[in-house]
Amino acid sequence: MDLATLIGLVGVCIVVGTAIVLGGWVAAFVNAPSLVLVLGGTLLVTLMKFSVQQFLNATKVAIEAFIYRVPEAEDLIDESIELLEKDSLASGNAQLEPGAHDALAKVGRLVASMQGAITVSGHTDNVPIKGGGTYRSNWDLSAPRAVSVAHVSPPSSSW
Repeated sequence: MDLATLIGLVGVCIVVGTAIVLGGWVAAFVNAPSLVLVLGGTLLVTLMKFSVQQFLNATKVAIEAFIYRVPEAEDLIDESIELLEKDSLASGNAQLEPGAHDALAKVGRLVASMQGAITVSGHTDNVPIKGGGTYRSNWDLSAPRAVSVAHVSPPSSSW
């Protein structure tokens, strides 16, 4: 909001407030013809300045802003963890990929600010482990994966 709009809003409030204090009534200022004049005039002046497409896009954005629901912190953490799971550990490996450390550290700082204990559990994909490697099965691999993630947590955290 620019300074001229702010001055205009404050000025209207002062003028209408003064008129009401001096004996006017609210109905004299808030009625159907006044609303049509103000809303219609605002719409038409806006359309003089912008194209119809710009106006419709701005209207869509404004409506979305009013109906937008702010997600809960827990939902954001769950979503972040789901995204991390996709690229943070290579198949058959418990070693974190290089880019996963920074992302996990950010999630860890967010989680650390919440109350309660956090449990880190290891998961694997559905690709069977081939014999002769470090891990005998995906089940054996899941625990070292959880440990790799837990070691990235902030030092003062409870997980």
